[in-house]
Amino acid sequence: EPEGPGEPEGPGEPEGPGEPEGPGEPETESADPRTPDSPNNIRRPVVQPVAGVPQAPAAQPTSAPQPMASAPASAAPQVAPAALRASIRGTKRVRRGGFVVYRITVRNVSNEVAHGVRFRNTPPATMRWGSVPAGATFIARTQATRATSKASTKRSARAPKRTKAAAWSVRSLAPGASITRTIRMKMTNTARGRNCTVLVASAANARTSRSRACTRVMAGARRAAAPVAG
Repeated sequence: EPEGPGEPEGPGEPEGPGEPEGPGEPETESADPRTPDSPNNIRRPVVQPVAGVPQAPAAQPTSAPQPMASAPASAAPQVAPAALRASIRGTKRVRRGGFVVYRITVRNVSNEVAHGVRFRNTPPATMRWGSVPAGATFIARTQATRATSKASTKRSARAPKRTKAAAWSVRSLAPGASITRTIRMKMTNTARGRNCTVLVASAANARTSRSRACTRVMAGARRAAAPVAG
């Protein structure tokens, strides 16, 4: 059977005033639910610069430390320094054409061994060698400060005609030990005044030491007066 017309709806009840909404919570940035602990999901406060207050400089990135250079595996051994003292003494006065004698001494005054000891005596041009010094080699006076060449290291069988320096060398010299040499020279007839000979000593691990001795040349002896006849 057909339904009859429905009853008309009455006027609806008026809605009462709604409850006032409270203050809303501050909105925050949405976090990624996949990475809740990610630093990008943490809201950091922004610090505003204050006028008149110096700002700390921004931290600079530090570079990785560089590896230190390793020391060479085979380092040369260090030789302790020694000390030499050269000394020469001899005739104080001589007449022209006379002979002079000098005593040479080289002493190790340190507590360490001196290695490769060398010493030489360089006389002036007014002196000539009277004899060959024991164990000496002669070198030119102009080369006295240079290394001895192969030609000049040959030991002379006799004293040279021209003035040359006499040189000696020993492998080592113990602490407190000394070397002594005696040389004999002849003063030329043209020598005048004060004439000095120089001694120089050195070692591979010691500084150079110098000494000199001077001889004053006196006038020649007066000739004896001839007897008067009658």
